[in-house]
Amino acid sequence: MCKLIYRTEGNKICGRVIKLDYVTLLGDIDPDKGALRDGRELKNKILMYIEATGSTVGSYILYALSKRDKSPRAILCVEIDNLTLVGCVLGGIPLIKISREEYDSIRDGANICIEFDNTDIDECHIDLVDLDERELHT
Repeated sequence: MCKLIYRTEGNKICGRVIKLDYVTLLGDIDPDKGALRDGRELKNKILMYIEATGSTVGSYILYALSKRDKSPRAILCVEIDNLTLVGCVLGGIPLIKISREEYDSIRDGANICIEFDNTDIDECHIDLVDLDERELHT
């Protein structure tokens, strides 16, 4: 079961997954374009990776995405690192710790919903869902 590390508001986040193994926040993300180096846009997506690497400037990349209204809806990580944690707090991006099994079971491009239990904010549940385009952009 996933664990909520940092929460903004609401009890459900839905979106299309962008899956990476490892990410270098400073090198792999262009905050001006709001996209990865490979061109995939991050806005309204759920970014999922094992772990981030790089310098402390990486936290400010996540913050810059948020200030430009180009941030992902949430970030899911197998290993929570300080770069991602600080960037999510600065940028107001929900951060969820997932198991390696959960990571392996979710494919790139999958549509998922993450639901949080308001009585126990540490736990959440991930469901694969069929979402139409309106739900992916709201």
